[in-house]
Amino acid sequence: MNNVDIENIDFLCHKIQASKHLVAFTGAGASTDSGIPDLDGINEILKNDGLFSYAHLRMGVFGLLNPNFAINNPTEFYRLYRKTFFQPYAVPNSTHQVLSQLERAGILKSLITTNIDTLHQKAGAKNVVEYWGNMRRNRCCSCNKKYDWDLLAYDQKKIPLCKNCGSTVIPEFVLRGLASYPAAVKKGEAEIKKADVLIVVGTRRSFSSFDNKGVIFVINNKYNSRHNDKNVVNITQNANEVFKILQKKLQL
Repeated sequence: MNNVDIENIDFLCHKIQASKHLVAFTGAGASTDSGIPDLDGINEILKNDGLFSYAHLRMGVFGLLNPNFAINNPTEFYRLYRKTFFQPYAVPNSTHQVLSQLERAGILKSLITTNIDTLHQKAGAKNVVEYWGNMRRNRCCSCNKKYDWDLLAYDQKKIPLCKNCGSTVIPEFVLRGLASYPAAVKKGEAEIKKADVLIVVGTRRSFSSFDNKGVIFVINNKYNSRHNDKNVVNITQNANEVFKILQKKLQL
């Protein structure tokens, strides 16, 4: 780890301890060490699986997560979904655990995520704002009957079918066309605007709405921050390793 990142982690510790309204925003990079791939990892799975046709590969990840594709090609959809997003037995890593500990200590005021894996909740976090919902939300594509993930996890070789009408059960975030929940986004943006310290983990998302005088810490070992602002501090290291260090330094 380079000296700049070490200094920035020390600065992050100081700002966490001094914060009055600490907020965290996590993306896919927060969960990769729990075995859930990010976009690059999903693309690698698509290329190396050998079971997806050239036409499917040309569609890309977001084309395969399209509701029309999922409904009309359930076998191919669930092959991808169960190798990527749907990991009901995944275990929280240090990122999830430390953020949960900060919440329990009354330091972290809000935790916002675009992840659907529920790993923040598994780690014990209570105040989680989910922009995309989570993988526990599933619906029949015909009658809209709701299902938890148990139906999908029971036999992962089968396509889950509605017990009411027999149609395919699809994850709600896919049926919504990967659209975020407006109420969740509104709540998340309000929390971000109140933050004096914002920790951004594992996402390419930019935060132009963060227009107060707080400090943004971007923890991402893959992408440089899009921010050129003076209030942005980049830590270009693996998030799981960074939070292990934070856990020791903060004595959580």
